[in-house]
Amino acid sequence: MPVDWAGIESRVKAAAVSGLNQGADMVSASAKAHAPVLTGKLQSEIEAVHATGGGSHFEAQVISPTPYARWQEFGSGHNKPHPYLRPALHESHAAVTELVRSEVRAAINGVKATEEVEL
Repeated sequence: MPVDWAGIESRVKAAAVSGLNQGADMVSASAKAHAPVLTGKLQSEIEAVHATGGGSHFEAQVISPTPYARWQEFGSGHNKPHPYLRPALHESHAAVTELVRSEVRAAINGVKATEEVEL
């Protein structure tokens, strides 16, 4: 399949952002599954902050504005850690990487990632 080079930069950037955002959603869901639950507040406030595009740097984040979120993740002098973000990222890393890769590859080939692409 010949590559359509017109507009490839914008297609690749849009695909990378799409893959990152889908990946952030995946990590967020995993973090919620790993979060310790007493009241449910921490778990309910974990969210993906989607990337927006500009330049050559894109960043999506998974955050929790819950005041005690960091103490759950890393522990404190009084409490042992109950990691939820790091395990979520660790277990999702390969899938997120492949998701971004397939989105970008599809953009280069000019098809949607859900279509089968012969490389």
